[in-house]
Amino acid sequence: MNEKDTQDANAIHYEERRYAVPATAEYHRALTRRLIELISPARRAGRVLDCGCGTGFFGLAWDDARARGFGVDLSRNMLRYARGRIARLAQADARALPFRDDAFDAVLARDFLHHLPNPAPVVAELWRVLRAGGELVAIDPHATPPSQFARRIVQREDRFSPDHRAFTRREYVAALSDGFSIRELIPFGYLAFPAVGLPDIVDFARFLPSPERTGRALAAIDEALERVPLVNRFSWKLIVKAVKSDA
Repeated sequence: MNEKDTQDANAIHYEERRYAVPATAEYHRALTRRLIELISPARRAGRVLDCGCGTGFFGLAWDDARARGFGVDLSRNMLRYARGRIARLAQADARALPFRDDAFDAVLARDFLHHLPNPAPVVAELWRVLRAGGELVAIDPHATPPSQFARRIVQREDRFSPDHRAFTRREYVAALSDGFSIRELIPFGYLAFPAVGLPDIVDFARFLPSPERTGRALAAIDEALERVPLVNRFSWKLIVKAVKSDA
């Protein structure tokens, strides 16, 4: 299947299996809030686009999304769940966003770019729709030996298209540098992500005592591990904050 068909099929798994697990929902809410908090308050108070919004989890983590957020996704099934969670939604190809130039103060791309065979045209569109000085916050899988080993195992399922990938640090920075100034590169996720992040694929959460409390504790340990130089080379994810450069 191509990526659109894969995500149409995955929508019910995200909604009814992944985010229905309390520990997992709390983990993803905390992660999404952290991404939103990376956006400066002035930009966050303006127009914010969630590109590749999926089932609208952005709106479950940030109440303002229900009042003035914008969401775009190519998957009709994903958008069906996103209704009511994000104020304005559009089904569109991110290579041709249905917005004027300089329309947004900030863009969130949460676990989106790794679904694309070529992120460059999409990154160019994100640059186009951002105002001067606008901020882009993105997160995607980090390609490390442990993560690539795990990926080879789970990609045997039909839940993943051939386009699904991970990025090395160099690849991720390069993908987001055209027209943007990279302000932060944050390695993210060590224990909490594999423990409670993907119960629809690997359900470790059911083995944990008090999964929600354990998930929060693991997330706190993860934040400490980010600051350990050798360990942070093996994060499951990479977060980038970038600012639109002048044309």
